[in-house]
Amino acid sequence: MTTSRRTVKTSLNFYDPINGPKNMYLNVSEVQSYKFITAPAEIIDIRSCDEELTLDKNGFQLANYEDELTGFENDTSIEEHVYPKVAEFLKKVTGASRVSTHVHMIRESTLSDLKSQAQRSDGPLEVLPPGPATNIHVASDQSYTGAHQFLKHNLPNEYEKVTKTRWAIINVWLPLAPVARDNLFVGDWRTMDPSQFHNIPLHFPTGDAKRNDDSYTHVDTWRIAPRTDGGKNDWYYASEMQPGEAILVKCFDTKLDRARCCPHGAFECEEDHGPARRSCEFRCFVFWEDQEAE
Repeated sequence: MTTSRRTVKTSLNFYDPINGPKNMYLNVSEVQSYKFITAPAEIIDIRSCDEELTLDKNGFQLANYEDELTGFENDTSIEEHVYPKVAEFLKKVTGASRVSTHVHMIRESTLSDLKSQAQRSDGPLEVLPPGPATNIHVASDQSYTGAHQFLKHNLPNEYEKVTKTRWAIINVWLPLAPVARDNLFVGDWRTMDPSQFHNIPLHFPTGDAKRNDDSYTHVDTWRIAPRTDGGKNDWYYASEMQPGEAILVKCFDTKLDRARCCPHGAFECEEDHGPARRSCEFRCFVFWEDQEAE
C-alpha cells in the first residue's frame, strides 16, 4: 500500500550564475551577503516514503548510528575516539574495504545568530562559528576536480595507488541533540540536471591569520543553480531526527553508473522551534579496493 508522502514548504537558496559570487569563502561574515536565487520548494519527509532511498541510487541514505555519542569534548578527543567509530560504521553500511575519516565540523549556531555576528564583524573575512549552510552545495570542497584535490592533499603518498580502484567521499551527518530547527535537506541525484552544477572556488582559512586574504587557500566546489529546462528537483529531509540516527551524504564517487554526489543544505520552515541545532558532520574517504574505479 502506498502512503501519502508528507512535505513541508520552504524556500531554498540556489546559486545565481549571473549575480552570484565567483569565489566563495567558508564560515566568514561576507557569506551572509552573498546573492542567491531564492525559490519556493517542498521538502519530502523521508519517513513518509515507501521507496528505499540509498547512497548509490539517490546519493543519500538515512541510517541508524548505534555507537554512543561520547568523545565530543574537543577536536583532539573527536579525532582520537570518534573518527574510528565513524569509519567502522561507514564500512558496515557501504561494504567498503577501508574508510578514512579526515575532517569534522560541529554546527551549533542559528541562522539569526550568524547574521547578527556578521553585522558586528570587523571585516568581510572575519571567521564566524559554523552554522547551518542554507545555500545548496556539494560538501564544502567537492566538485569532481575538488574531490581529487582533497584526496591528494590528505593522502599524498597514497593518491596514485588508491585512485586505481573505486573510491568515494561520503559525509556522515550526526545530530548531537534532537533536531527541531534548520533541518538538513538532500537532493535526489536522479532529478539533478548537469547544467545546474557550477564549479566555484571555495576559499578557507589556513593557520592562525584568519582575517587576511593571503591566509586562505582554495579548492573547487559545486554550487547548484535552479533547473532551467522545465524539470523539477526532488528534495528530502528526515523529520525529528534524534541522536542514534545519521544521514549519509555522497560528495563524490568514481563510479559513473550511479549517484555521484548529493546537493544539500539546511532549510528553515514554520515548524522550526527551540535552541540552535547541534550536529556534527564527518568527511570520509571510502575505498572499495576490490572494485574497478569506474
